[in-house]
Parts: sequence; structure tokens; C-alpha cells
Amino acid sequence: MFLVLSCAGSPPQLLETFLQVTVFHDTELDATYEQLTFFAHVRDEDGIDDVDALFLIHDETQLVWRLTPDNWALRSRGTENWLGAETLTMADYTAFPRGSYRIVVSDRAGRRDESVVTLAARVEIDRATAPRLVLSGDELRVVSDHDPTIVRFFSPAGTLLRTTDEPTIPIGDVGGAGGVRAFLYADLGGYGVAAGPFVF
Repeated sequence: MFLVLSCAGSPPQLLETFLQVTVFHDTELDATYEQLTFFAHVRDEDGIDDVDALFLIHDETQLVWRLTPDNWALRSRGTENWLGAETLTMADYTAFPRGSYRIVVSDRAGRRDESVVTLAARVEIDRATAPRLVLSGDELRVVSDHDPTIVRFFSPAGTLLRTTDEPTIPIGDVGGAGGVRAFLYADLGGYGVAAGPFVF
């Protein structure tokens, strides 16, 4: 007599989702456009490595973004795993369509879970109010109507050097040896405003 044991596996679960637009003032392109931050709190009893793909779908316009382990950002907070992307952008830099989006997670066996979120109405922000970073003597000064404004400094290779919300930063505290790129961000409650890069 043989006893055969099998395990059907568990489907992935979407526990929470986060979707937010940031109005980005791009100093290199001299343009202003929207970026979308999109994350999902995913749980899979078979392990997070069993999760195969994460989709963001706007059915009305048939737009689909597909994230995989090769291109998604993974944020771990204790036992929580959040998968997503920091800065999705429309191919032509137009605004993201508003309305309902489906978030779908799938595992290697094709099991799925999904949730629906709504992207709120478009926010118009005057470029004149975008945060700026100004070199004044041996200090960098944040010029912003929004408090706090977070500054992130990156090396030319893209390594994060420092994050701060101080309004003035001694240039010697930034790190790096020239070519440092800085990006500014402020959360305005429901949407964000950002600007950069500022190169020093």
C-alpha cells in the first residue's frame, strides 16, 4: 500500500495597496509630468519567491503595466513584503488616466488575487512652486513651500548617499566627489511634488 501526499499550494494574497501620483519637475528635460508610485502588500504562504508577477491595469484604456522579480522594487517591513514601482511614467509623459485600476498578483502556478483602487482627480501644480536646491556659499539651501521637503543625494553611479529633511545642508556633509545628484520630494497628502536632478 502506498500513501501519496500532495500539496496544492496556496494562492497569493493582496492585503493592502498604495497608489499615488507625484507631479515631477524634471530639470534635465525642463518639463513637468506625472509619476506614479504603486505598491502592494503581498502574502504568499509558499514564500514570496513564489510570486511571479504584479499587474496594474486600467481597463478603460487597456493600459497594462507588468512587474516581475526582475524589475519590481521589494520593500520588507518586518514580516510584510511590499512589491511595486517608485516612478512609473506614461510613455509620452502625459497624465495618467483617472478612474479605477485593477491590481493583480499571480504566482508561478497561475493562481491570482486582485483588488481595485481609484486614482483621484488630476492635480495642477504651478512650476514656480516646485521645490529647488540652491548652492549658497558652502551650503545647499532647500527652497520650498512645502514642509517637510525630503532631499535624497545620489552618487553619479546611482548609489544613495544621504537622505535628509533639513532646510540647509553643508556641502561637505553630502559625500561623493563631484557629480552628486539631488532629488527633492514633498508629500502633500494624497499626492506628491518632486523635482530634480540638481547636480553638484
